[in-house]
Amino acid sequence: MPKKLSLEDFIILRNKALSSDDENDWIAYYITIGQQIPSDRIVFLASVHKARTAIKTLDIEKRLISKKWLTEHNMQSFDDGELA
Repeated sequence: MPKKLSLEDFIILRNKALSSDDENDWIAYYITIGQQIPSDRIVFLASVHKARTAIKTLDIEKRLISKKWLTEHNMQSFDDGELA
């Protein structure tokens, strides 16, 4: 069972993990927050990329990479239109 995190600590942890381009960091983040990792790799990657597009404090380059990945896989991003 993961320990309880304050909202501030959660946001720091989330942003650090999702700023990474390393899939192992994403997996470690899921484990840390007690989230089950989807068995389907595409579902897992889509969840990460969707999250990255929604986090406005993440570097725009990371958000654009994720939007591109989602578009290439015929999926919608969670941005509100600011990512071209």
